[in-house]
Amino acid sequence: MKTHIKTYLSKAVTATAVAFPFILGAVTGHANVFMFDAVHTTAAIYTGNNSPGHTSPYVDSTNTDWRRISSGSGAAVFGDLTINWNYGRSHNNALNAGVDFSLAKTNQASTAAGPGVFSTSLTGNYIRGRQDGDGRNVGFAFDGLPAGIYDVFVVLHNPDSLTSANNVGIGVLNEAPPTSSATALSWTDNRLTQVNLPANPPTNAWVVNENFALVQVTITDPAQYLYVIGGAFGVSESAISSIQIVAIPEPSTYAALFGLGALALIVLRRFRR
Repeated sequence: MKTHIKTYLSKAVTATAVAFPFILGAVTGHANVFMFDAVHTTAAIYTGNNSPGHTSPYVDSTNTDWRRISSGSGAAVFGDLTINWNYGRSHNNALNAGVDFSLAKTNQASTAAGPGVFSTSLTGNYIRGRQDGDGRNVGFAFDGLPAGIYDVFVVLHNPDSLTSANNVGIGVLNEAPPTSSATALSWTDNRLTQVNLPANPPTNAWVVNENFALVQVTITDPAQYLYVIGGAFGVSESAISSIQIVAIPEPSTYAALFGLGALALIVLRRFRR
């Protein structure tokens, strides 16, 4: 009998030891994290961790696995997942002008380092709209994201336009990126969640919905599209510096972690007897 108990305990300890790191990892930052640097096609991609997404408990502070998004369209590979992205801009300079994803010209820009959290190339390089007739609003669409709940972090400010307010619409739609002025998608579309970022935002730390936008979305099918549509305010132009898409662990993950903890406690008590 004692032999059977020892065997059972040994198996329980082994199972706990094997499973615990995987479940703990999912909760503490090893879930799906997709980080995109909106940057020149010729500029280096950011490689640091000074970003709003790194304030999330689900993002490892050492994660610097960024991917480039710029003009046209492309695909970013993260492990065994491929996330597709598309770029678009508006046809004109109207404040609420929608974004057409067939307009592949990118207005890229870079500036000198700004203050505080804006002091890196993550915000120094960005994709922007223009006021010279090329369309001031820009946006990105992503598909291929696994079903789940995500926090979406977006930086729209850039170091030389901190005195301007910025707007963004973020949401998940079944429709593919529009490719005409008639169907162009505006940041004001009521299917998107709108965030208004104020002028003169704080620069000493990342502050939600002050110097970056944070919206939670739910994806039920990888064929759905996550849209991030910028909107300029006043005489400014919209500019997207970075987009981070961070998966939120399911409640079942926490339940499994709690169950493993309870099992480990039982095993310890039995060994002590």
